[in-house]
Amino acid sequence: MTHGGLPRFDGNQQRRHAHWRWLATPEDCIAEAPRPAVSALLAIKMGYSLMTKRFSFTLTTLQASAIVLVSVFAVAQLYTAPALAAGSSSSSVPKKKCKKGYVWSKKRKKCVRKTSELLTDDDLYWQARAYVDDGKYKLALDLLQRVKNQNQPRVLNYIGYSTRKLGNVDGGITYYRKALSLDPNYNVAREYLGEGYLQKGDLGSAKQQLAEIAKRCGTSCEEYKDLAEEIAKYEAKGKATSL
Repeated sequence: MTHGGLPRFDGNQQRRHAHWRWLATPEDCIAEAPRPAVSALLAIKMGYSLMTKRFSFTLTTLQASAIVLVSVFAVAQLYTAPALAAGSSSSSVPKKKCKKGYVWSKKRKKCVRKTSELLTDDDLYWQARAYVDDGKYKLALDLLQRVKNQNQPRVLNYIGYSTRKLGNVDGGITYYRKALSLDPNYNVAREYLGEGYLQKGDLGSAKQQLAEIAKRCGTSCEEYKDLAEEIAKYEAKGKATSL
């Protein structure tokens, strides 16, 4: 997805849900499985066949269907879970959506007040990221500014992103530049910086950031593709208005 709209997560990404009807046989279960899961399910079925031959026991059709159906659900979860942000892990995402004014504490495994000394910079950062994904930029900024170590490219980048989304493009660009002064290879900030330049009508500077990204990760990385897409849209819009 492009990042002129929502951020990656470094984004609102939609969860796909698998809806299953009751299936009569193990073969029906496998036929209805998501294509990437079929190989795993066939392996399960083969294992069941070997067990029945080796240990001379059988299951009813209903029991066998139930076993395979449970396996379908388990394997499907591997392919229907939402994608995570670059550089993130499942343990980074808040385990529970906390009410306003509270943040998930990874150590305490519960929501605590945002002013609590129990919260780590990681706790505050990831809760802020969740707010960004929901478009709650003011709430995100409040938490990001509470992070003790402000000299982190990821923190400065999302302060910049939230600031820009709230309408202060120049302020956002300032934070992107701060992030890049700490880590010139932080390509997400370069991508967002390029988008900020486009908002200001500075196509040349946006293309310069695209070239810098290409030097660091080539033309196949996500940051390059997303910024290139935004630049193409900008140029197409300019051509359309000039006609």
